[in-house]
Parts: sequence; C-alpha cells; structure tokens
Amino acid sequence: MSTPLSWFFYSRFDAIPARHLFEILRLRQQVFIIEQDCIYEDIDSLDPLSEHLLITQKGDQMTASTEGQLGSKKQNRVKRQIQSKVHSQRSAPSQTHTSEKALATLRIVPAGAKFEEVSIGRIVVRDDARNLGLGETMVRNTLARLQTRGEKTVKIEAQHHLANWYGTMGFETCGSVFDLDGIPHVQMICSLKSVQPMIEEPNGKD
Repeated sequence: MSTPLSWFFYSRFDAIPARHLFEILRLRQQVFIIEQDCIYEDIDSLDPLSEHLLITQKGDQMTASTEGQLGSKKQNRVKRQIQSKVHSQRSAPSQTHTSEKALATLRIVPAGAKFEEVSIGRIVVRDDARNLGLGETMVRNTLARLQTRGEKTVKIEAQHHLANWYGTMGFETCGSVFDLDGIPHVQMICSLKSVQPMIEEPNGKD
C-alpha cells in the first residue's frame, strides 16, 4: 500500500473528533452488522468508557457515487435495497473530494467494566484491507501498549473461528464455546509477560 497510514489513539471518548467517531462506528456497522448479517447492539455502554484506536488512509479523489461502490457485494446489495425505498424528485449532484477512509479499529475496555481484567474488542478491518496484516499489527501494538502501563493480562471474547489466529499472539482459551448474538464465541486470555515491542507507533494521540 503506497499511501501512508495514519494511526489515531484516543484515550478519552470525548476527545474523538466527530469525523473519526463516525468512521469508527460506520466501519463496525459495515462488518459486524451488514457483512456478518448479525443484528445486535454494536454501540453500547462500554464505548464511552473505552479507549479507541483508528487506522486511516488518505484516498485518491473519488466522486460520491464511486465511494458508494466500495465494500462487499452484500453491503452494496443492502444499500441498493435501502435506496430503492427512497423516492426523490431529483438526484443530488456528484461531489468530488479527497477521502480519508477508515481501515481498522478496536477499543480497549478498562478493567472492571466488562471483565476483571482489561479487555480489547470491536476489532475490525475493512474488507479490502485484510491482506495487509493490519489486524495483527493493531492487536500486537495494543498488547504492547498495555504492557507498558503495567497490565498483566488481557481478556477477550473472540469469535470461535478466529481462536487460532489470536493464539498466534499469545491468547489461550479459558472457557467453553458459547453463542453470542448467533455467532460462536470463546473467552481467551493473554499474559503480557512475553509481548514483543510495538511494530509501529501510532502517530496520533489524545
């Protein structure tokens, strides 16, 4: 990927600019709700308590109509179904702009809010950026960040089919498989004793 990536780490929810909060929530909606066809409460009471990481990339100039074509076939089908229900007398003019697209995001939930341990969740990578290693880089960087704060362990609720992937980063299963919103999950825990240094330091902080 030729265009540099921008990392933004927000230690306070109220410090997230509106445009970045929009991109975080939109990316989660596109993947967790539309792509995975799962209707659940994505925005929850843990969001205001959490720290949020967002990775973006400046895009080339594109028209509003072209931007709407990005994403999976399923996402575009749902969009067309929605648009077919909207009756308009005239079409809005196409606007050209330089985009900043969200590629990946996650949140850090403080200890005591969800689990006794600190937790990471809402880990998501845009569908057309999943061959770049962003998910692993993002998780490893977050584990290293938590280690520098003195955290000892991190607990997650992982989709079961991703358990082996999390295992490559030091997570171990700590319970049985269970259903969460129609998707098999498993709780996993990671000891931060052997976490490697950060691969890349995020360049935006609050």
